[in-house]
Amino acid sequence: MKKGLLMTALITGTLMCASTGAFAEELQEYTLDQMVVTATRTEARELEVPAAVSVINAKEIENSGAKTAYEVIERQVGFTNNAYGPGGREFGGSSTRTVLRGLDKGTLVMVNGAPINMMNYNSMEGIPVEAVEKIEIVRGAQSVLYGAEATGGVINIITKKDGNRTTISVGAGNYDKKWGLFSSGKGYTVAVSKDYLGDVDQTNKVFEKSTRKWKYRDSSKDNAFVSLSPTDKLSFNFAHTEGNYYRDSYTMKNGVETGAGTAYYYKDRRDNVSAIYNDKDNQFKTIVSYNKRVVSPYQATLKGFVYGPNKRATSSDWNLNTLTWDTQKAWNLRDDKDTLVLGMTISKEEAEDRSKHMQGDRKNYGLYASYKYAFSDKFDVTAGIRGQHISEDYMKGQNKTKSHNEFVPQIQALYKLSDNISWYANAAKSYQLPPLNQFFSYPGRRVDDLKPQEGWTYETGIKHITDTASVKAGVYH
Repeated sequence: MKKGLLMTALITGTLMCASTGAFAEELQEYTLDQMVVTATRTEARELEVPAAVSVINAKEIENSGAKTAYEVIERQVGFTNNAYGPGGREFGGSSTRTVLRGLDKGTLVMVNGAPINMMNYNSMEGIPVEAVEKIEIVRGAQSVLYGAEATGGVINIITKKDGNRTTISVGAGNYDKKWGLFSSGKGYTVAVSKDYLGDVDQTNKVFEKSTRKWKYRDSSKDNAFVSLSPTDKLSFNFAHTEGNYYRDSYTMKNGVETGAGTAYYYKDRRDNVSAIYNDKDNQFKTIVSYNKRVVSPYQATLKGFVYGPNKRATSSDWNLNTLTWDTQKAWNLRDDKDTLVLGMTISKEEAEDRSKHMQGDRKNYGLYASYKYAFSDKFDVTAGIRGQHISEDYMKGQNKTKSHNEFVPQIQALYKLSDNISWYANAAKSYQLPPLNQFFSYPGRRVDDLKPQEGWTYETGIKHITDTASVKAGVYH
């Protein structure tokens, strides 16, 4: 692992002003010091959480004008993003991703606590903003509570459970056309939509003598999202995205297209399914999630602006699957002064590169614990630890197997300077596993030497939060 140093200071502020009693009541519904669950796996006021947390509520999401959860996230402080089209569009292995604190493949995205990452990437283009109640963002290493893909932070997209709204939308523009249907009611949310993506020419202007030009041709994308809550404790989520994407690469000579090049076509399907049992009274929660992505690539030769016959491409011909089971239980101790969280995670990843006839799988078995001890009404310390056993058969049929263990600790402290001001500090170890499909890229080399990356992060910050204004500042190493 290459060791590096990153020191960043972050200051954010939000202000809400009220001039009437009616509006003040509305503000209480969207108070800035909200209850959050992602940072500690238990409900707590943001001011009492020893981490850098942001909450984007439904009103802010609606006012943003964003169409997908990806577009909401990319506008937040501390993120860098990479997309190949509107709303987070992907092109096979050219994967869209949202990155916290500069750690590529280190941001875990969840929907109602169920992970949706695939091979460390976190596409969110299939989640419509109409279905989102709020988004919780936790910056900083969270491997103790959430495992290998949370080295930079965690995003938890929490969907609406109740509503009374049905809308039909149609949009048209130079590069994008769309229609959609959204409906929500007691215990359900349903959204279906279709995007038509028009032609876009992309010339590489960074290099004046560039010999390549990219063109995105007419493409389409189908989306479906369903969230059901038959009881207060049980919920189900399903997200489906299926895209048909076209992209041409022309050869340029003296700034003019020669008509020679390659046409690419990707049929890309992604499904995320989860079942969640959440007994808040007994502080018990179980999540089962299944994620699948199938990418079928094709390409054709361009000659004189005429497309040759399609053939199966050899890159990004993937079949990816991930199954995760997570169970946790929390207890309030010492007259509710302290909180203990114990949990277990079991997951299995499968990856297949069909063009190379290579398969691999990875099994993860993890135990985690977190204990918050209150020394006084103002000062508390939280200690956490995760033990993870990883077993890999990264090239099935070739006796390429290995296993290893990871132990990651974390210590956090929080001191309340007043009812509206708190200071926190955090020291945590985290780790990141190489994606399974990375082993397929160079099968003739010593890919078995690929090991988890490990590192420590240190952070301290201060928060000032009221019902109408918030200022937060943090420094991390």
